[in-house]
Amino acid sequence: MTTDEAWQSYERLLRWRVRPDTIHSYHVALHDLWRHLEQRGIRWDRVTPEDVEAWLQRRCHPGKRDAGLPLSRGTRSTYGRKVATFYAAAAARGWLEGGNPLADWRPPPRPARRPRALPVSAIGELLVELAEDRRLTMIVLLGYHQGLRIGEICRLSVEDLALGTDPPTIRIDGKGGQEVEMDLSPTLIPGLRAWLLTRPSRGPLIPNYRFPSEHLSPRYGARLLAAAMRPVVGDSGHALRHTAAQQLRRLTSDPYVVKEALRHSSLDQQLAYVGAEPGLLAAALGRLPDPTRQGSAR
Repeated sequence: MTTDEAWQSYERLLRWRVRPDTIHSYHVALHDLWRHLEQRGIRWDRVTPEDVEAWLQRRCHPGKRDAGLPLSRGTRSTYGRKVATFYAAAAARGWLEGGNPLADWRPPPRPARRPRALPVSAIGELLVELAEDRRLTMIVLLGYHQGLRIGEICRLSVEDLALGTDPPTIRIDGKGGQEVEMDLSPTLIPGLRAWLLTRPSRGPLIPNYRFPSEHLSPRYGARLLAAAMRPVVGDSGHALRHTAAQQLRRLTSDPYVVKEALRHSSLDQQLAYVGAEPGLLAAALGRLPDPTRQGSAR
């Protein structure tokens, strides 16, 4: 079986299970590994753990933005997990002779996720910079005020908004295909009403300007948002969601509110967002009653 045949078989398998952007990430990781092996005269089905380690430890190719730099820990972990998953599936389906060559290999662990919350004032500066770009402004507002991921924003349709209900709601096609209806932030409603005046009664809320009847691609949307945010706030679009989580935690002191707003399945998932965020402990300590003021100890 050639690499093309192996990929075609695996792609058909993935189509039933994961989203197109996830399939693309498998394609990038596997073909990058196979190109590395081919340059060294190694067949894709004769790979060893040492080969994979050498591939993950390589430096970026000349001509790329990060040329000469090693892959980040996060990229090594992601690529390693994609490769390990593929070879386990290939062995289970008989695409490999002699079993899984990576059966005893473990991908690099994921790095600890750092909180990425921004100062609220930085989001204000960003909105000023984007004042002429109504589409990007709406994406930023949905990312911060509703805590949505860029993929969720790009998949929104006009029909997903129910501004006339009490309370107004928004239907979200969430991570892993989970559809959920949640309360809409009141702060968003004036801006959404104005935005809807520019949109048809049905179809994408965030349009593809080249093909207006189609949704903006999440991948391209993420690139547009990152290109707009990095010069101003030094981070990409997901930092908006982190900022919303941090502010909700500070305002409510209730982890369950944050869990519901971010649609996490457990409280543990919040640790990457607010677990070690500077200022949270100080904000809580600052609410302790002042014993020198009359009536504060009640």
